[in-house]
Amino acid sequence: MIKLGLIGANRSSLVVEILKSKSFALHATSFFEPILEKRLKFAQRHPDIVPVATEDEILYSNDIEAVYIASPIEQHYTQTMKALRSGKHVLCEVPIILTLDQGIALLEQKSPKNVCMMAENFCFTPTVLALEKLISDGCFGEITFIRTGYFHDCKNLAFDNNSGALTWRGQLRKDLSGNDYPTHSIGPVYKMLNTKDNISFDTITTFMTKESAMSAYARERYPSIEVQDQQFERADLSLSLIRTTNNILIELLLDTVSNRPDSLIDLYIQGTNGCFMSGRFDNEQPLLYFNKITNGFPAKVVHPIDTFDFLSSRDQELRKSLGRLFPLYKTLEEFQNAIIDGREPLITTEQSILWSSIIELSKKSVYSGSQPVKFFKY
Repeated sequence: MIKLGLIGANRSSLVVEILKSKSFALHATSFFEPILEKRLKFAQRHPDIVPVATEDEILYSNDIEAVYIASPIEQHYTQTMKALRSGKHVLCEVPIILTLDQGIALLEQKSPKNVCMMAENFCFTPTVLALEKLISDGCFGEITFIRTGYFHDCKNLAFDNNSGALTWRGQLRKDLSGNDYPTHSIGPVYKMLNTKDNISFDTITTFMTKESAMSAYARERYPSIEVQDQQFERADLSLSLIRTTNNILIELLLDTVSNRPDSLIDLYIQGTNGCFMSGRFDNEQPLLYFNKITNGFPAKVVHPIDTFDFLSSRDQELRKSLGRLFPLYKTLEEFQNAIIDGREPLITTEQSILWSSIIELSKKSVYSGSQPVKFFKY
């Protein structure tokens, strides 16, 4: 049994449900949540997990072997460092860092004895796992272009429903420019590209629209609060162009405020032998098109992605029973197995830092007049 401490109640509750419903060596024993209402709600749902008064009671506990961090984003790095210094395994929600300096310090602190993994569960969606296999088998030929994006209208999460005050998410949107939430989009793409070749990111160039949707929402929803135009540093949409060292072009998009249908895995892959097109919005069927016979299927025919289901029979059953929680299950399983096997997880610390570094690099590009910025070589 691996004793697990939890930080942050909302996401942790889903983790506990998965751990309890399936056979896991991970066993949640205690949790920390600073907001009383959330703490009481979690304790009511999971009375067997002990609440503690401070985060340090988990991060420095001699009885806890691993920590799951699901706190506000600006706390991820500090809490991860504390846990690593006390010799714990760490599974941290996205992103794991906000600055390049934090990435350097995290790598210096990392020990081969401890697993440090970012919980980028989008890397474990059935679609991404199928695409990894197709790319690995060379079905797309030479990949030349990928568009990947995250579209999720969650303006409401930036404000307190009663007072209209900014939440920690709203404060980040007020203070941070560039792409401040890149890992759901870029993580799966990086993993897919590196199933066949060693791909490195070379430069990133970021462009921004004007900021409009958040300010308009605030004025309409909370008329008693004065809202200035361009109050929020983060624009409605950010568009980054990433060029790899072997000249693959990646278009990276982020929009979490515009009034449009959600598309949490917006993805387009173009290769010399075929392409993949995600749905334009969630629940619309993704499609595959190949110029040659692929896995026994005819060429020049549009195939649904479910045609290429490479999951084991066990994982197929888990996907049916867990639904949208399947990727989180696979994330927890990989974290646990890396601890037990004494190996690097499939999402390494270096990869976690690389994907998160887009937050600062994209901001640097914006503030330089959308000039290309070199990726930092850790």
